[in-house]
Amino acid sequence: SQRSGTEEKTRFRYRPYEVAGEVAPESLEFFLIERYRVFTGDGARGRLTSIRLCHPPYRVGQAQVFEWSDTPLRQAGFALRGQAPDHICMTEPQDVEVFIPEKL
Repeated sequence: SQRSGTEEKTRFRYRPYEVAGEVAPESLEFFLIERYRVFTGDGARGRLTSIRLCHPPYRVGQAQVFEWSDTPLRQAGFALRGQAPDHICMTEPQDVEVFIPEKL
């Protein structure tokens, strides 16, 4: 991948190594992955928009990572630790119904 307006390219290579299944609502994976409403802000106008999503629960499994990059984090202004991610998982493809954005 390559962020628009930059020269740097980022490469990720991974594969699942654990059978994917539904996760418990109190798990870290549920907290990180399951989203039924997303929010976005318009900094120039100070407005918040909400978008409702509808989908069956994601099927989550562990992933084996062969190549990763912290370039997107650095480009977003996050401090880097110079180490691999603490937690890695992936989901099976999922169809998601997205509703009309609502201004808040």
